[in-house]
Amino acid sequence: MKQKKPANPPAPLLFTMAEVMELLKYKSRQAVYDLLRRDETFPRPRRTPTGYLVWLSAEVFAWVSALPVAEFTGADAIEAHALRELEAAR
Repeated sequence: MKQKKPANPPAPLLFTMAEVMELLKYKSRQAVYDLLRRDETFPRPRRTPTGYLVWLSAEVFAWVSALPVAEFTGADAIEAHALRELEAAR
């Protein structure tokens, strides 16, 4: 009898550098290294026996959850739109 695949596969236990970059919407490894230097609350990576840097997903998720909640008003959307228009005009 075939076993059914779980509807929601478990979250990975470890995140690679690429996965941390994707989660945080960073475009470079250097941005992650800069975050490690300037924010002592950001989780420190582990080094695998093969030399890769990995992060415990639970620690990264906890760090993200502890970030301040952004205050958002209609004025914020108008300001963001105006900034995008200015940048596009350059």
